Amino acid sequence: MVVRAKFVLTEWKNHVGSRRRNGKWERAIMTSLIFEPVAGDTEENEKFWDATPLGKIELGIVNPEAVKEFEILKEYYVDFTPAP
Repeated sequence: MVVRAKFVLTEWKNHVGSRRRNGKWERAIMTSLIFEPVAGDTEENEKFWDATPLGKIELGIVNPEAVKEFEILKEYYVDFTPAP
């Protein structure tokens, strides 16, 4: 079973965090990406809004290269698949 949702990146903020590197913890810039359900401004988005009108996903990322893959106000599909 897979449940698909559609979210938009609404906020991005940097703060001090930490990450493990070579078995040791070090300070790192962490970027929090905050996603909210899409609004009904297109036919597809209206269908997603009807199913999921409220929510938030927040990801903390310490890999600067991964952060570059995201854009504010861009929409993203999110698939929820049960893990074994």
